[in-house]
Amino acid sequence: MKNEKIFFIIYLKNLKKLNRVKSEIHKFFKHRNETIFIYESKFKGHSIVLTKKAVDNNASSIIACGGDGTINEISGLLVKSSISLGIIPLGSGNGIAKHFNIPKKINLCLLKIVKKKTTLIDIGKVNNYFFVGNMGVGFESNFIKEYSKSQDHGFLSYLKSFIISIVKFSPSKFEIKINQKSKTLIPFMLIVSNVNQQGYNFTVTPNALANDGLLNLVWLKNDSVLKILKLISYTFFKIKLNPYFLNSTLVEKIEITKLSNQNFYIQIDGESILINNSKLIISTIKNGIKLII
Repeated sequence: MKNEKIFFIIYLKNLKKLNRVKSEIHKFFKHRNETIFIYESKFKGHSIVLTKKAVDNNASSIIACGGDGTINEISGLLVKSSISLGIIPLGSGNGIAKHFNIPKKINLCLLKIVKKKTTLIDIGKVNNYFFVGNMGVGFESNFIKEYSKSQDHGFLSYLKSFIISIVKFSPSKFEIKINQKSKTLIPFMLIVSNVNQQGYNFTVTPNALANDGLLNLVWLKNDSVLKILKLISYTFFKIKLNPYFLNSTLVEKIEITKLSNQNFYIQIDGESILINNSKLIISTIKNGIKLII
């Protein structure tokens, strides 16, 4: 029987919590036959380097131990791979893990990992980047950019970044093209999502499926103060929105062009990314990832 090689990539800034997670993993596998490797991701982008190392060492599965950003960095290298992706949610929002009903308790996650039950899920692609959860170009991208500057990702930092982003936000004009039909929008929010969670138990895509070959496009125009205030308050208090509140549609592919023709930031799985041109080409890759569930 092939020896299972399981690689855990952990991204945690809190040293005490990091050591506790490592200890739980070692304890769980102490009397098992799988060979385990534990890598510590130290900075943004480091998980990509460590994933390449795990792939080169013939990993059977790679376990993302962190938030949505860690899952994103690892999954991008596993598209159409035979290597399974596992998740131990250690982030704050954990939207991707919540969509797949992955528990927060580490021991329960480890039980799922050794049972090796997998399913194929879709993955989104925007230009040369991948996303498991969602991407956005409106207020949400400004908020993520502001939040990423913070050293502390606790609630007070979250609230401070949210308020600063509201004050600073300046909407842009975009052209979106679906099936050769174009529409010009000045959105307050524009999200393309593969899952039914955006994190913190908040969702604007409650009916999204990660195995239907489609992405959920939702937007809210910047022309209704009452709707914007309602969205902000529902986001802050984690209240589920009525799906009819937002404009939405299902897409396989969409082109988004910023009409001011300048560089801009987008958010991908909760990480801020600078786009060096005005056009985004977004599509879905059917059955792109083998996920441990």
